[in-house]
Amino acid sequence: MVAHATQFRRARQKGQELIEFTLMVFVVLGFIYMIIDVAWMVFTRATLQYAVREACRYAVANGYDNPQYSPPNNIAAELPGILKRVEDNSMGFLNASNAATYITVNWYSPSALNTPVNTATCPNCNASPYVVEVDVVSYPQRSLLGIFTEKGPTRFVFTAASADVME
Repeated sequence: MVAHATQFRRARQKGQELIEFTLMVFVVLGFIYMIIDVAWMVFTRATLQYAVREACRYAVANGYDNPQYSPPNNIAAELPGILKRVEDNSMGFLNASNAATYITVNWYSPSALNTPVNTATCPNCNASPYVVEVDVVSYPQRSLLGIFTEKGPTRFVFTAASADVME
């Protein structure tokens, strides 16, 4: 009788262990998913920030008096190179099909840093002492779970900006 009761108790404990394990697996997998998802968002933000910083550096280094542009102070000729730098350094987040939607490049006068200058009427905006600003604005990023579905939820919207003085 005692042996039968012991066997019954062991069988019941094994069933309880299986239920506890099943419940805990979902909790642990949820935490792992959350950690990976947050790391993906941090990676996206850091990549976009790096891309605009590199494009801003390119704009400053290749601005006024660059013989590559004809005439040298032609902002319209310089702009595609700046956009290409953002695309090249964004690790595929931005490409030719969506770059115009999210990337903006503005030049500012040192006397009015809150208002972008009109590049059509300012022939020397890409020269010293003007300020160039490269932005990625409102870039939507889905969670990793959203990658596996066609229309996953957009959980985060990123903005990255970099500015420097033309030299």
